[in-house]
Amino acid sequence: MLQLGGPDGIAVPARVLILALVLLFAFVITFPALRGYLSQQAQYDAIMRQLQEARATSTALESELARWDDDAYVRAQARERLSYVMPGETTYVVVGADQFEDQTKAAAKAAAEAEAGSPWYSVLRESAEVAGATDEQAPPEESQRGWSTAVPTVPTPTPEPADESGAQ
Repeated sequence: MLQLGGPDGIAVPARVLILALVLLFAFVITFPALRGYLSQQAQYDAIMRQLQEARATSTALESELARWDDDAYVRAQARERLSYVMPGETTYVVVGADQFEDQTKAAAKAAAEAEAGSPWYSVLRESAEVAGATDEQAPPEESQRGWSTAVPTVPTPTPEPADESGAQ
């Protein structure tokens, strides 16, 4: 028995103390190897995830490549991407369609903002602004209707030309 802390200290059997030292020594020896194993396992898992993603991408690209072997798919892509038409077909182009798409996007945005919890009075004001908006130009103000708004000025007198002889 060993007395730790002096004569009044704790009595510890020597076997327990030796066992604690051996376990501490074993931990110090095995900890770096365990840490290396765990980091390698994490790297392995990350690489396996990347491999699965690469396989999924590969199968998606292979299926797209298989679709390009079909003549109907090639024709559809040429029509959609390049605006090609078959001989004898007539193509129509809608001019200004973007304007209507922009209006629907603006309406959807306004509805989303209204649902987001903006105050009722700002929703009412925006609704009135949208309802009153037109594509026509607003009539000019009275100052811009062609009436003169210039301030009258007093003409400055011009000096008379002097005689060449110098007599007045």
